[in-house]
Amino acid sequence: MAQINSSPLTEIFTLESMEDWRSVSIKYASLYAKIKTNEIAIHYAFFCWYLLWQWDEICFPGEESLPVYERPNAEIRNGISKTELFSHLDEVTKHLLTTWECLSQTYFVVLLLMHKIYPYFFKKETFSRELEQQMLDFAEKMSFDDVGARIIYHYIRTKDSTQITPYEKMAVNHIFPQNSLIQSYFTWLFE
Repeated sequence: MAQINSSPLTEIFTLESMEDWRSVSIKYASLYAKIKTNEIAIHYAFFCWYLLWQWDEICFPGEESLPVYERPNAEIRNGISKTELFSHLDEVTKHLLTTWECLSQTYFVVLLLMHKIYPYFFKKETFSRELEQQMLDFAEKMSFDDVGARIIYHYIRTKDSTQITPYEKMAVNHIFPQNSLIQSYFTWLFE
């Protein structure tokens, strides 16, 4: 997969690497309102998914006084609404699922992994268990040209990352743009 060097996402990836979640949220919303590509949609969806997953773990700047036990129940943190994250995740997931059979292998497996790990983040009418199974059946017949996508798919099936070689870890790392949240996540996942 080609790396993004000078795209509208480059600035967002820099903000993601700095964990400036408020700025990232604003930039994704603005960019996706103007440009609705699969590339922007998968990164935006992943950002929403990640923040929902980490909602009670992330400590936003200036929020040190918010007790840990209150974080999961907070609706708005650092100007980011949990409800809006769910809404944006649903919107971009709908976009990606309109032609899921035509998604790049990389985007396809990232979307599958997100649903496999936290299916309750997705509205059932948008991304049901039945659709997930159709996609898994479809993936079973795929010949994965990209080593990184194949490794992620293997992980989805087995939940085992212990047998991944250094070469395969590097292949996964290289299919995502530098500094992107997705790249950081998979580097962490396969460490």
